[in-house]
Amino acid sequence: MFSKSTTSITGPDDVIIIPRGSEKTDWEVELAVVIGRTARYVAVHDALAHVAGYLICNDVSERAYQLERGGTWDKGKGCDSFAPLGPWLGDGRRDRRSASPSRCGSTSMASGCRTAIPAR
Repeated sequence: MFSKSTTSITGPDDVIIIPRGSEKTDWEVELAVVIGRTARYVAVHDALAHVAGYLICNDVSERAYQLERGGTWDKGKGCDSFAPLGPWLGDGRRDRRSASPSRCGSTSMASGCRTAIPAR
């Protein structure tokens, strides 16, 4: 698990801003979890009650910042525009598959390349 800064969040069709000095910008598809209400010291069996839904995240990273500068991964993942989300929020009410993220497949497209993670 890792965090992204709020300035990294954009829409699914927004432009990704490559930071100055970027050498190894990369991307991968991730399943983002949207927390819908405050949660502190939550028991495992109560955790999903705090989840508003799930959406696709195009997890953009600058690998040189992330891996070659020491410290945490956040500095390579939290650049402005590095977390395009959506376009839909699956809450599990209409589609039972979205209620269980382990059963969802995902697909990401970038520069004409398709990456797919099959559903289990």
